[in-house]
Amino acid sequence: MSIISPSISVIIPVYNGERYLAEAVESVLAQTYAPGEIIVVDDGSTDGTRGVAKRFGTKIRYVAQPHQNASVARNYGLQLALGTMIAFLDADDLWIEEKLERQIQAFGKQPSLDAVFCHVQNFISPDLAPEEAAQYYCPPDPMPGYSLQSILVKKELFSSLGLLDVSLEVAGAIEWCQRVLDSKRNVKLLDYIGVRRRIHTSNQTQRQRQETHKDYLRLLKRTIDRKRAGNT
Repeated sequence: MSIISPSISVIIPVYNGERYLAEAVESVLAQTYAPGEIIVVDDGSTDGTRGVAKRFGTKIRYVAQPHQNASVARNYGLQLALGTMIAFLDADDLWIEEKLERQIQAFGKQPSLDAVFCHVQNFISPDLAPEEAAQYYCPPDPMPGYSLQSILVKKELFSSLGLLDVSLEVAGAIEWCQRVLDSKRNVKLLDYIGVRRRIHTSNQTQRQRQETHKDYLRLLKRTIDRKRAGNT
């Protein structure tokens, strides 16, 4: 695939994601502003993830690593990325087809921007049985998406702010976005729903509740320490 200008590299980390990966990739391929490349980073899956990815052929770049965590996978994708801008999508979520186009338009109107976020709409995965779906609360209103799956960011920001914190098993993405906001970079939140976040029985935060709790405690401490350091 050729890289277009401004070029966007989309990074999709995946672990045992054969159930939803194809839909995620298809939502990227359906974008009205086509990215230059789609990098699927397989974090040591033991299911049929590889086979799902390989069905897309040269439409994506598939790479694999031993199982570690999503932050390591995203960092690996960043090392491979050729684009001048970076976008991320979780392997179980979806983009609305104008997501990248709306964000590129925002950069065009305001070139000084470093990152553009959009809103996120949660949805219960339609493949869940009614009794399974009833276990989850799905917020009816869209939410400000200060998250990696909603961001379009200049790649150079990772050079100045650093890569994702690989010691955070689950919250590495949240910590990096918080780092952007704390740095007072020029960011914009679009009043536009660009991401549909799937709620289902295999969400990472559902699988790793204890580790998630530990991560958020570490994240809170690091945020406080960073703010204290900025005030000294």
